Amino acid sequence: MQNFCISVLFIIISHYALAQSEKAKGNQLLNESSPYLLQHAYNPVNWYPWGEIALEKAKKEDKLLIISIGYAACHWCHVMEEESFQDTATARFMNEHFVAIKVDREERPDIDKIYMDAFRLISESTGWPLNAIALPNGKPIYAVSYLPKDQWLKTLDIFSKGYRDKREQIEKQAEMLTEGIQKFAFTTEKPPVQKFEMDMLNKMFTNMQQYFDTNYGGFKGAPKFPRPTAFHYLLEYYHATKDIAILETVENTLDHIALGGIYDHLGGGFARYTVDEAWKVPHFEKMLYDNAMLVSLYADAYRLTKKELYRQVIKESLAFVQRELTDGSGLFYSAVSADSEGEEGRFYVWQQSEIEKLLQEESKAFCDYYHIEKKGNWEEGKNILQLSPDNYQTEVTVSLQPVREKLFKERENREKPEVDNKLLTSWNSLMIHAFSNAYRALGNTAYLEIAENNASLLMQHFQQDEGLLRNYKQGKKIPAFLDDYAYLAKALIALYQVTFNEKYLNWAMTITTYTLEHFQDENSGLFFYTEKNKQGLVSQKMELADNVLPASNAVMCKNLQLLGWYYERKDFHEITEKMISHIIPALLKDGNFYASWASSLLWLVKEPYEVAIVGENYQKIRRNWDKEYLPNILIFGGDKEGDLSFMQYKLIEGETNIYVCHRKICQRPVQEIALAKKLLK
Repeated sequence: MQNFCISVLFIIISHYALAQSEKAKGNQLLNESSPYLLQHAYNPVNWYPWGEIALEKAKKEDKLLIISIGYAACHWCHVMEEESFQDTATARFMNEHFVAIKVDREERPDIDKIYMDAFRLISESTGWPLNAIALPNGKPIYAVSYLPKDQWLKTLDIFSKGYRDKREQIEKQAEMLTEGIQKFAFTTEKPPVQKFEMDMLNKMFTNMQQYFDTNYGGFKGAPKFPRPTAFHYLLEYYHATKDIAILETVENTLDHIALGGIYDHLGGGFARYTVDEAWKVPHFEKMLYDNAMLVSLYADAYRLTKKELYRQVIKESLAFVQRELTDGSGLFYSAVSADSEGEEGRFYVWQQSEIEKLLQEESKAFCDYYHIEKKGNWEEGKNILQLSPDNYQTEVTVSLQPVREKLFKERENREKPEVDNKLLTSWNSLMIHAFSNAYRALGNTAYLEIAENNASLLMQHFQQDEGLLRNYKQGKKIPAFLDDYAYLAKALIALYQVTFNEKYLNWAMTITTYTLEHFQDENSGLFFYTEKNKQGLVSQKMELADNVLPASNAVMCKNLQLLGWYYERKDFHEITEKMISHIIPALLKDGNFYASWASSLLWLVKEPYEVAIVGENYQKIRRNWDKEYLPNILIFGGDKEGDLSFMQYKLIEGETNIYVCHRKICQRPVQEIALAKKLLK
């Protein structure tokens, strides 16, 4: 019996030692730069990065692919890693029967989009981690999100046996699924001829209304995402229609988001979404793109409403970005994880006893105001700081500022969530736009300096023969995608509008010219997501619908529209109309997913005014001009006439004048902003 126990113990120790050695030596991800991939570099799964090495191995060994896609701040990605990918038995099965590939969805959205489409076709679901099983050539057979370990192993067993015993059936399934992906991936047809009318936008809004949550703002249902693109457009639509109910819808949404648990009331910044419909309980990860787009939205809303709450949100959120998401050069990191100390949200939540001990006699007022309870307002004993429009009072919030600072300093002593330090062109570009918009709203010149520095850093990497990079980290070179080009051009146009430095318009034109040459399908006028000569996946894609981020085709459409006016390019306007014509049916049916297109359509049916501010005091006048929200303006300016045709013959020595024009027909110049704005009517 003793010998038997010793043998069993020896076997256990041997297996443990083997497992530890498998983990210790690492896998093929060790030389990657993505924090998400590096998190898996010491899994016993023999992960490969996406590339020819992994694909050739699968073909040579005749094995199916596992393509596992996620991102560093993804909570359920970490859960599945811990349960399955760190488990040596599961890893051995994966290594024996499959070639396993890890993909950072933020680094390679082109890959993610293909296998996410497969997931949608199979289950009408989305979510990460995304685990696809594919033939050695990359054609998907099956896709699923998080699975517990036993279900994951059963799934793998089914497909490994199916590939061995029922290969013809498996290959047929892959062909059908790939055809389905390709069918909905893009269009190269010529668009139908359209007559653009305001009634289209009115019908779009009528259809959108049924999805509005009139109680808590945003769109109905849970989990609940902020969807800033849609509400940004609604501000423009309100300005065009003067329908006060539209503005009330936007304000109701922004008030609830700014006061709910989705907003970090101590450190600023927004979480990615909430699990409930009332914006109370966040999924605690903070993404750069969410914060960029929401700051932009609050900046425009502040110029329109002058609400102190919105000003506070802008300042605190940008302080968070500067403090926690900015690298030494001035570029912006991608995200802050939801987890710390092995627990989701641990960094952000409080027990009432913690607050009482720290704040003493100040604790009651704070706890009452922020809905702190002994039993916890989230999970047992855990509280998320939150307010609501019903109890929010500006003066109380101001009076509790010293108390919040105490709690913030105490929170800084906790173990912090990990930061995903990828530097992505598209997301950095969104934040350039956010800092520019915040400068317009609040006049803080530090915001402008940050935006200009970031833009210069991104443009340093642009090579005329090779284009942009997707990311900037440890020499990793991934070619940029359409959203990188579109968002950067948009940010550069925004910088011109707050500086009148034509360098930024010229950069935007350079970026756009490259995109037209390398991404555009000439027949449809639309743009592929990847460069035409760099496509190596099973399907080419066109990104047409807004998701959490605005559709890259829609952003390109708006860029072409703006640059068409600035540079008097008729061909750009023709492309814009061609692109929008494709989208009209979808826009009328599902407007909340095509709001970024609606902005361009609105400018087609209500052409913008051209305003030029010319003379020595141009910046002072521009800063005062920007205090009001005027989205239907194409603004020019400078102390000289510059190189733009529209600016010629507008400088009068010794004067600073404002020219208000429509379709390039200008009224007599004036020197007072109030008089100029009257001319807009």
